[in-house]
Amino acid sequence: MESPAARRSRRISRSLPTLCPLRVAVSQSWKLRVLLAQALFADPDILLLDEPTNNLDIHTIRWLETVLNNRNSTMIIISHDRHFLNAVCTHMADIDYGELRIYPGNYDDFMIASTAARERMQSQNEKKQAQILELFGKLIMSEPNVLILDEPTNHLGMEAIEPLNLALEHYEGTLIFVSHDREFVSSLATRVIEISDKHLIDYPGTYDEYLAYSDVESKAVGT
Repeated sequence: MESPAARRSRRISRSLPTLCPLRVAVSQSWKLRVLLAQALFADPDILLLDEPTNNLDIHTIRWLETVLNNRNSTMIIISHDRHFLNAVCTHMADIDYGELRIYPGNYDDFMIASTAARERMQSQNEKKQAQILELFGKLIMSEPNVLILDEPTNHLGMEAIEPLNLALEHYEGTLIFVSHDREFVSSLATRVIEISDKHLIDYPGTYDEYLAYSDVESKAVGT
């Protein structure tokens, strides 16, 4: 026999609606805030933040700036938010062509220092090019019978290589040079000497003619 209490319980369970689990849609910005909070309140010695201001509103970004400025740990931050970098960074790391440079200060300080460094480097390169041209120009003007050049286009910009190339084309003496600049070699060489694997090849012709000759020789060896 079913007891009166059991019957009442069964009637109540039948009258209750089926309950579905509650699903809460969390926006990307809130997910990021939760992750930031977890990282910050864990109080690590080193904190790495990759674009931390993405998807954050202005108020949250200001809160993050305040929190980061009150921390004493080492922080490495990757960001394209210039205002954020100015607010929190004490040093800037610039990676350019595989070279790392560290600048003290925030983003604005970095821009001033890096611009000045770039201008100094450009000025030094221009002076070096001018000195090299004044070396090769004096040599040509002194009209030597033989001119020996070792990688003459190294450290020269295109605006310096062109006049050097032109001057050497009009040079009437014997020119012996070593170069990996194929255009330079192609425009000047009338005889090519290649030394490889303890063998010397002396080819009486231009660079392009020598390349064609080398291709023919390679095919002949292959057959």
